Amino acid sequence: MSVVVVGKNSFLAGHLPARPQSADWVYHKHADIDSNTGALKNARAVINFAFSPALMKGEYDESQDIDTRLAKSIGPDTQYIMLSTRMVYGHTIKGRSYFTEEDACRPGNAYGRNKATIENSLRSILPAEKLTILRLSNIFGYEPGRHTFFGIALENLCRHKKMVFDHAPETMRDFLPVEIFVDNLVRIVKNPAGGIFNLGSGIGLSSRALAQALIGGYGDGVAEFTSSDHKGEFYLDMKKTNTAFALDDVSLDTVLEYCAARSRLLRQEI
Repeated sequence: MSVVVVGKNSFLAGHLPARPQSADWVYHKHADIDSNTGALKNARAVINFAFSPALMKGEYDESQDIDTRLAKSIGPDTQYIMLSTRMVYGHTIKGRSYFTEEDACRPGNAYGRNKATIENSLRSILPAEKLTILRLSNIFGYEPGRHTFFGIALENLCRHKKMVFDHAPETMRDFLPVEIFVDNLVRIVKNPAGGIFNLGSGIGLSSRALAQALIGGYGDGVAEFTSSDHKGEFYLDMKKTNTAFALDDVSLDTVLEYCAARSRLLRQEI
């Protein structure tokens, strides 16, 4: 029984085929899956990377819900793995900057609300032991030009030699290199378990430290912080996930070195 990946052209899924453990997985575009329902029914696991742009900022629309459509098509022995987001949590609880899986969902934007709605939809369709929900932190890689926190920072460093942040320099956020994300996902798929699991580095990396790593790797540039607000601060508690899937702890030095490596590559390519 194979592992089926839906949304093969996504940034994250694109890093899977290069790994020996996931090279023989079956990869589909989400638009083609209706003509390959047999692959879903016979799969050992289905992982969906596809998400409709209409649900990024708009209200929930079931016709745009790819996860629910897939969940209704899989076989009874298939493990469904949903890639959710830390944004379902909303703002951190006063007095701490981390989220655990036990925290209530209070999403503050359409993306978070729609992901939370889809989580609930899947829980109503699938047996608890056959549904793995992974709430992701900021997964980053070499992505200049992508409309992500990291992609915008790389693009501005390249074009303007300046990164502008609209929050305080000590604002902490959870960043996980895509290579570690892929390795962890492979481990999760090998021995899946039902439930909700955070998936990040488990580290609060300050924007100041991130900027310094990027500038150091690039060899040039400055960072400007335009606010003293710590808005958007978060990191994910990883104890439950690391225990369930025997994942390794991620160190701050490792994350910073991946940041610097991205900007070194950026420098080489200009």
